[in-house]
Amino acid sequence: KLLYRTGLSSNSAASERLTQAIVMPAGARHPKCFVPGTRFRAADGTLTYVENLEKHEMLLGHDGTRVEVVDVKRHDVDERQMVQLTFESGDHIVITADHRVVVLRKGKQQTTRAVHLSDGDMVLFVSGEKKISTCSWNEFVPVFEVKFEPDVAMETYVKEDHEPFLTKGYKSFTHRSSGKKKKETADEAAACEPRSAPSHRSTASLPSDSYLHPSFRARR
Repeated sequence: KLLYRTGLSSNSAASERLTQAIVMPAGARHPKCFVPGTRFRAADGTLTYVENLEKHEMLLGHDGTRVEVVDVKRHDVDERQMVQLTFESGDHIVITADHRVVVLRKGKQQTTRAVHLSDGDMVLFVSGEKKISTCSWNEFVPVFEVKFEPDVAMETYVKEDHEPFLTKGYKSFTHRSSGKKKKETADEAAACEPRSAPSHRSTASLPSDSYLHPSFRARR
């Protein structure tokens, strides 16, 4: 049975952690972000919140590899595109549009941005692939940019009662000479930029902001 850290058991503890975090203007870069409340497996087998991560902390990758947190930054509340992945069971998770989600292609693990997923695509969970449908909208949220070394698949928990899915952390973009590759890079880099105008909203019902820890919910 997994044990959970109690680093966010009080608002004061959460506030102290945020005070220590590096705060950057959201538009300064294109962060590959995790929403508050996301958890990863620590080196001792417990789960730790993204809010509590520190540089040089050791975590465990999905394959048991020891993974170092080489950088972690908190980005202020700003309007960002969010994506809801809904499964055939009716369960759903909500992540940022630029989240690097692990998928299987020709039997090999690859990553794709959540915003590029379409209805009927398969996403890789700890127990295997699951078919998803998607919808997206804009929401004011703070996010955490985390870079892992090595850049391996991480078991990522975004809901207390949900099986973890596999994702990866921040990875910088490099423009290529190929027009197609350059366009893909630009599209991916734009996914986490603050939004100045509302995006198209799906006709599907939108979730509440309950996926965020109460200490980090944006004021409307």
